[in-house]
This record gives sequence, structure tokens and C-alpha cells, in this order.
Amino acid sequence: MSVIEIHDFGDKIGGARKDMRGNMTMDDIARMTHEERLKLVRKDMVWPTPDYEKMVDDGYTQKAAAMVKLLRDAFPASPTWDPKAGEAQKVEASKAYVNLLNAARVITIRGKTESELANAFCEAPEAKEWLLDAKPFNPISHRLERGNPGTRFQSAADQAFGSSNANNVIANGCRYFAAGEMDSTSRRMLHRNSEWPRGTTLAAGWLRKMSMGVIPHGEGWALAMYGRVQDDQYTRERLTREGFGAMVGQNYQSREEAEASLNKVGEDHFAQKRDAAKEKREALEARALGKTHNAPAPLVARIGPDYREGADATGEDYLKEFGLRGGEFGLWVNQEERQEVLNKGFDSMRDLANVFDLDSSAVSLGGKLAIAFGARGRGGWAAAHYEPGRKVINLTKPSGEGCLAHEWGHSLDHMLGNKAQEMGLVASLSDPDHANYLSNSILKKPDPMTPPGVEETFIRDFHAAMESIATNREPMTKAESLSRVSMERATSLRNLMISAQSGLRHLQIQHVDPEKIAAYEAHVAILRQPEEGKELDSITTGMHRILAMQELNSYRFRPMMVSAQEHAIRSINSRNETLELPDNWRGDARPRTTEYNRACKGLDAKRSTPYFSLPHEMFARTFEAVVADTLAEQGRGNYFLVAGANAEAFPQDHERKTSVNRFARLMERLPTILPVRSVDRTRPRLPPLPEPQGPIQGYKVEQMTLL
Repeated sequence: MSVIEIHDFGDKIGGARKDMRGNMTMDDIARMTHEERLKLVRKDMVWPTPDYEKMVDDGYTQKAAAMVKLLRDAFPASPTWDPKAGEAQKVEASKAYVNLLNAARVITIRGKTESELANAFCEAPEAKEWLLDAKPFNPISHRLERGNPGTRFQSAADQAFGSSNANNVIANGCRYFAAGEMDSTSRRMLHRNSEWPRGTTLAAGWLRKMSMGVIPHGEGWALAMYGRVQDDQYTRERLTREGFGAMVGQNYQSREEAEASLNKVGEDHFAQKRDAAKEKREALEARALGKTHNAPAPLVARIGPDYREGADATGEDYLKEFGLRGGEFGLWVNQEERQEVLNKGFDSMRDLANVFDLDSSAVSLGGKLAIAFGARGRGGWAAAHYEPGRKVINLTKPSGEGCLAHEWGHSLDHMLGNKAQEMGLVASLSDPDHANYLSNSILKKPDPMTPPGVEETFIRDFHAAMESIATNREPMTKAESLSRVSMERATSLRNLMISAQSGLRHLQIQHVDPEKIAAYEAHVAILRQPEEGKELDSITTGMHRILAMQELNSYRFRPMMVSAQEHAIRSINSRNETLELPDNWRGDARPRTTEYNRACKGLDAKRSTPYFSLPHEMFARTFEAVVADTLAEQGRGNYFLVAGANAEAFPQDHERKTSVNRFARLMERLPTILPVRSVDRTRPRLPPLPEPQGPIQGYKVEQMTLL
């Protein structure tokens, strides 16, 4: 029996980075969308980072390789156009950037010594056209002689970088290059590492940054810091903390032996740092997303109707049922895995449509969406991502399970943003570095003289719902008010206890009688464990006794304790007053940050760059919550579609219920702006399935990080 091989289906998606890396043309740029230019017109795509060590092995002098690095580093990572610039201006800026970068790249392969590279620069037509017809500067006086500007440089640089300082940095780098010289940064680099480009590992770089090395000492060699052997206690303790305790005080017979020991300790230290950073990142992801690496397989993989009636799904089924533009598989996804993800994806897309009572054709968002399984990975730690430029969802292998709802939320957000752009509803983007998501758009005010149509009404309603994720403009409810005052109460009581603890240290420093210290601790215990229902009385009694102690009557401690007491009493009174409000109480409607937004910003405070609080990411996770909760209400579940949505990076409590209700109602109106097949609204919804009688074999859900 022959096995039918599974291949890509539908239209070719295209736009993969590997197709353009190091080979970008003007035609490529002309065909790119705005989102693709943001992602692809970058220095690493046009001029990939050279292997400087291999260049030296191939005959480049060390100084010539440093000059190449100097010229490449002079260029910014990407063009910087005016956010208000039109589409044509952005295209020209991208072309100018690529032309300038390509001209520099071509010159660096026309020589292998500093003089050959300098001559190539001065003679190359690319340099005269796009860069600078620069004359060498005097290396003794370091005074630049006036150079004639290239015929295209100034206009191209203005297009690519606007009024930024990049023009001057590039021009200065060109002048050094044309003179066959290095700038001060390059000279320092070679001074710190005479073996550059060798010895550029993270461990070696960190050792140089710490000025760690070995120097002659006594009859041998010893560990040195800042160029000398440090014998004081502070330095010994510091070196021990850094992991060099075994080398402190050691004398090695040879320099080679000492350096080998130093490099080994440095590599071990960096391995520990990488492991610690990985553990920290995974812990943050587990806290934020509620999903951990190597998590056990769920007992139930999916609860829902058997749409396929036991048959395997095919690519043709995706095209006919959902109207997808196409699909592709990665080279490392074997035939068995391809069939598995096709089946899971088919069931998940049917569940996605069914949960909102939509026809299956709505999943393709008007036939514009494509899907990929392990075919468009970008490296790093993301388990799945959505590419706005090509409108394709990619689920990586094997950790993309559970990410489909999140990435489909991105595609919906992007489709609505493009629709708003086409209708002229968008005034600007909140962040020009991100795609035309509706969540990233600032809409124009409605025209009071023109009644909005069905499509405009839907887009404005959806945009308002997205804004409510981060900013609440509704009248404050009792539940929301109680949550805020309870948090304030907990914070003020914690601050009161911190102040009380400082009082104990104050007494200990003064060497007060132990009996008085014991009495103080008894007073603090009244604050720590107030009598139930009598918090205010306990705080007042405990603070009265504490402030009555003469030993604490200092100009610093007393005002601090009084202030902490006042804050605690105010917060307790506020909470008690809120508890007495009727359940249907409504407060004012002033705009305020949602608890969900505040939690996401708190998570991002532990990262080097924001992720959880980005508007389009907050919407995608909210959409996950909508899908998960709506499925649960119907007695269903699907771990390929959405694998839980209950951790800190998801909306909680009353905010979650509000978002679920609001977006679920909006999703039922989605067909009003999509060319989808009609749905019989009179037909009954599928009834909830019965609870499983025993464990159902599931599939493993790995850690999922979504983009």
C-alpha cells in the first residue's frame, strides 16, 4: 500500500527571509508591504554580519578586517523615516538605505589590506555615486581635509535617515576607511584584544570588560585585575563572588597555564549566567502565561465533535473548507508529523468558527490568510508567530500547539487595521515600528454630518473594545473599587510593618534594655495580628503604645511611624466604606488603567524590552481568554487551539468577564465585513458534550511563547 506524501498546498506564500538574506534587490523592496519593510529592510538582511575570523584566515590583515567592521558598524540597523511620511516616501527611504549599504559592502571585498581597501574606496564607482568621494585625512594631526560629497550620498542619506545623526556617522566612517585608518573605537578594540577577531567569545569579552587577566608575579604568573595583583580583602571577596576564588592567591608556573585556568573559569561563569538567565526567563513565562517547559501531557487533548468522521485531513480540505490562501511545511516536519498537525489544525479551525457560530470560511478572513507548520521559524524562543507582511500564521515544531487562537487573534487585528486604513479611518499609528494592527491605530473622529455604515460601525466598536483592554472608561463598579482599595490596604499595612521593623533595629542599635525590646515586640504583634473585625482599634492601640516609648521619640522615626499609621487607617476606612456600598453601585467614569494593563506592565518591568504590555499582544491574549472561556461554557476544550489562559498575562475576574462578553458579541458580527458564506442563524448551537468517563490520551503541550 503506497503512502500518500503530504506537500505544500494552495498558493506559494513566499517572503521567507532566507530568500532575500544578503541578496535584496530594488524589485524586492517594491513588492514589499509596509510590515515586510519593517521586518526585512535591515542591515543584517542586506549585509549579514561577516565572519571576521574567517576573513583573517582568508588573507585579510587584522587592521583591514577592523576597517570593514568600522564601516559596517557606522550604518544604523534600519532606515529611520518620518512616521508621517507617505507610502511612496517610505519605499524610497528603503531603497536609499539598501543602495548605501550595498555600495559599502561591495567595496569591502575589493581588497585585503588597509591600502587596498582605501584605494578601492577612492576608485570604486559605487563609492563615488552613493557614499563619499572622500580624501584621506592627515593621520598625524587627525584633521579631516575637505572632501567632495558623492553625487548621491546626501540626498540618499536624507531619505534613509532624515535629520538623524546617522549621516555624519556614516560620512566619518567613510573618511577613515578611505584613509586606510581605524577610528578610536577600533583601536581600543585591538588594544583590549590583540588576537581579535579570535578570542571574541562571551566569556573572553566579559573578562576583558572586567579587566581580568594574568601578569608575572613572584616566580610565576597570577590572576590580575585592572593590570595588577590585588591582595586586599575587598577584592578577594569580590573575586570569590564572581567565581574566581580558586584562583585567588594561586601562582602558576607559566602564562599559558594561568590563561587556560582563567578562560576555563570565565567559560564556567558564563555558562552559569546563561543557565540562570534561561531559568529566570522561563520562570517569568510560567508566571505570565501559566505554561512551563516539559509540562505533562493533558489528560484531555480535545473535547468536541468529530468533524472529520475519523478520516485524515488534507491540504485540499483546508482550501475548500476554510478558503485559506495556502499552506506550507518545514523541511524538518516529516510525513507523520504533517498528517498529525493537519488533523489537529483542521479540528481547531472548525472549533474556532463554531465557538462564535461562524461559517468555516470566516477563518481565512476573506481568503487572505495562510498557515505554515514549522516552515518559517525565526530562531530564538518563540513557539509561534504571525507575519503581517504575508498574512501567514506559523506554528513551530513541536511547541506551536496551543498557539493557534493567539496568532489568529493577531491576524484578525491586522485584517481590521488594514480595513480601517483602506476606509480612511486611521489618523496615525500608536507605534510606527509595529504593523497596521487595529489595536495599534488611532482612529479619526467620526464625521457628525455623515452617518457611519455597517463596516465603519463594526470597526469603531471593535476598536473601542480593544481600547477598553488597557483603559477603562466605564463607570467604576463595586468589584473594581473593592479590588483597588483592598490592594491599597494591603500595601499600607505592609509599609506599617516595615516601619515598625525599623523601630526594632533602632532600639537594638541603642542597646536598649532587653525587657523594653520584648515589650516593643509585643506592641508590634498587636499590629501584625489585629483582632478580627477590630483592625482600626488594634492599630490605634498598638501605635499608641509604640509612640509612648521615649527611646523611639527621635526626629526620624516618630514622623515615619505617624505617616504610616495615617495611611493604614485611611486605606482601612476606604475598604470598609466600599464594602457597605450596594452591589449595583456605579462610580465616576474617568479613564483609568485596567488591572490587566497594570499587571502586564509589571511583568515587562522584569524584561529588557516590553512585550506583555504591547497593545496587539494584550488583545491576542484577551482573544485567547475569549476562546477558552466560550469553549468551556459549551463544554468543550482544544489544547491545539488554546492551552489555558488563566495566568498573570491574561485578564482576570470582572475585567475578563467583561472582555469575554464584549468580544464574543462582536465576533458574531464579523460576517458583516467579510465575504463569507451565510450561516443559518436559526439552527441550534451544538449542545455541550458529556463529561469524559475516563482519561483521554492527550498530546504534550510545551512552553509557548507567542508573537
